[in-house]
Amino acid sequence: MVGCCSRSSATAHFCALTNQCFRRPAKPSTRSSETEISITISPAITGYLRKTQTMKKSIYPHLRLPNERIRQRKNARRTRRRKRRHRTSDRSRRSRHHPLQHLLRARKSAGKSVLRLRPRTPAQRKNPDLIIGVAGCVASQEGENIIKRAPYVDVVFGPQTLHRLPKMIVDKETSGLSQVDISFPEIEKFDHLPPARVEGGAAFVSIMEGCSKYCSFCVVPYTRGEEFSRPLNDVLTEIANLAQQGVKEINLLGQNVNAYRGEMEDGEICDFATLLRIVHEIPGIERMRFTTSHPREFTDSIIECYRDLPKLVSHLHLPIQSGSDRVLSAMKRGYTALEYKSIIRKLRAIRPDLCLSSDFIVGFPGETEREFEQTLKLVKDIAFDLSFVFIYSPRPGTPAANLPDDTPHAEKVRRLEALNEVIEAETARINQTMIGTVQRCLVEGISKKDPDQLQARTANNRVVNFTGTPDMINQMIDLEITEAYTFSLRGKPVEA
Repeated sequence: MVGCCSRSSATAHFCALTNQCFRRPAKPSTRSSETEISITISPAITGYLRKTQTMKKSIYPHLRLPNERIRQRKNARRTRRRKRRHRTSDRSRRSRHHPLQHLLRARKSAGKSVLRLRPRTPAQRKNPDLIIGVAGCVASQEGENIIKRAPYVDVVFGPQTLHRLPKMIVDKETSGLSQVDISFPEIEKFDHLPPARVEGGAAFVSIMEGCSKYCSFCVVPYTRGEEFSRPLNDVLTEIANLAQQGVKEINLLGQNVNAYRGEMEDGEICDFATLLRIVHEIPGIERMRFTTSHPREFTDSIIECYRDLPKLVSHLHLPIQSGSDRVLSAMKRGYTALEYKSIIRKLRAIRPDLCLSSDFIVGFPGETEREFEQTLKLVKDIAFDLSFVFIYSPRPGTPAANLPDDTPHAEKVRRLEALNEVIEAETARINQTMIGTVQRCLVEGISKKDPDQLQARTANNRVVNFTGTPDMINQMIDLEITEAYTFSLRGKPVEA
């Protein structure tokens, strides 16, 4: 591919890099904020804040998780009395605690949830220092309008500026003014990613952000910005460090991973297929996944990776959205149903056991019954597995929001149920064919269904519950499948 590094040069670059990674691991950052802040925050961003080293001293020691709120409320008065007794005149050394009420929504009604808050909520009456924050895609889309409509909101920040939250809280305290930051600081966010530390056998690695496809129904380009790739050196360093910590499976993450174009230290550009080949050679990594990809850039070089890279799992999530060419055109997806089928034919020619999942939208403006039937036929022809079906709802600011939403809600629900029925039947069929087979699985931990059992995951993304021992957790083992259900399997370890 023109403009992309060759396999040999990229591999040489990787060898030099991994030698550096394994011999001289990077020291974690020791920077910290001088202001001590305590926040109550939702699970949506708790994990990021917990692991972010540059925020660790300013936030994590005082982080209150949602399931601790009841205890926190009971002790609120006692805590305030204790603070008053120990208050000092030196403001720079005083600990300031600001619980943060966090809103995060992704659906149409998200913006309305902000307006349902009132300047004096029960939480604020109990704790006058409560900070109200709006975050996520709604924040990026609405920005300053949130403050205009709800002036009691203190901080507004988007997905790309989460790492600036500590400073925004300090600025709010100092100036008394609401803080809004919904910019798209491309490389800055990647600079603030936490050190590669995990407690399991699988890990996600972010390789790019944003999307430049501008599908007519989607807000991602407007809320997360244009596509921006992490430098190759940073991605490989993180994966090498994860491998050192015992990670067996890597999931490369991005809004459109196959648009990856990472810059190398010599200025060359590494495309996604080349990245897959390099990651495949990292010692300790036994399985590779990626999500999410786009059909428009699913090139032959990526397809060839399924032929050449045994660590690349036999599972692919490739959203199509509709089986109707007219609807696909209205969605501005940039491909036809036939072109999508061509990709799948090539993949299954070299990986016959490939399991394919996808995304579908039913009830898109103007979708007729005949066009829905085309989607239904496509699902049956391709035999999709474990897919996601959504009822269309308009996103303000997108081109599709200007189209008449002319399909009754009841009809949308009927189409959703019909599509799910076909997909679930295929999922159950695939599960039945796995009975009696031996699957290489990564043991993830205790089973969610039975605390006396363990849970593992197959290469084709099936959950397998089985009886095992704790030392199996985070290890790759062989399991014989003994029973099959619609959404899970049961198995037993294969004796060596």
